Amino acid sequence: YQWRKNLIDIDSANKRNYKVDSPGSYKLMVKSVFGCLDSSQSFLLSAFPKANITEQPKDQTVNLGDHTSFSVATANLNISFQWQLLVGNIYANLTNAGPYSGAKSYKLTVTNVLKSMDGNAYRCLLTTTEGCLTYSDSALLKIKKVGISSLFGSDDLLIYPNPAID
Repeated sequence: YQWRKNLIDIDSANKRNYKVDSPGSYKLMVKSVFGCLDSSQSFLLSAFPKANITEQPKDQTVNLGDHTSFSVATANLNISFQWQLLVGNIYANLTNAGPYSGAKSYKLTVTNVLKSMDGNAYRCLLTTTEGCLTYSDSALLKIKKVGISSLFGSDDLLIYPNPAID
């Protein structure tokens, strides 16, 4: 057995099976013990690039009731997008319902952020026209904590007169 790539023998590829590692035109040459030579038909292996993410989504920190968005950028053309939400330990596809819009675009918008969304993790699944999948990094939705210390920059709050009365 002798495997060839683009009509050139591949070193050390002399077994019945060969693991292809790059695109090209492949053919298997077979020589019998009697010296007869035969070959397989050539086959072309194409490799399709996965999406190249040029900008990952970033964590967002907002107030309750605010609107925010997560976005991802890619250098590839003809990419489909699907935003996902981490539920337990599994990412679930989002739809354009409730607080979400842009679930199948490069930019996911979250409107009227609820307290229950604090800590939500979002990521985007990018799919090329050839079906190659790439996942973005996860980004967190955080809700700003509002309280006395965040308003005054201190955990100490003094009320005068003390004791206060009506």
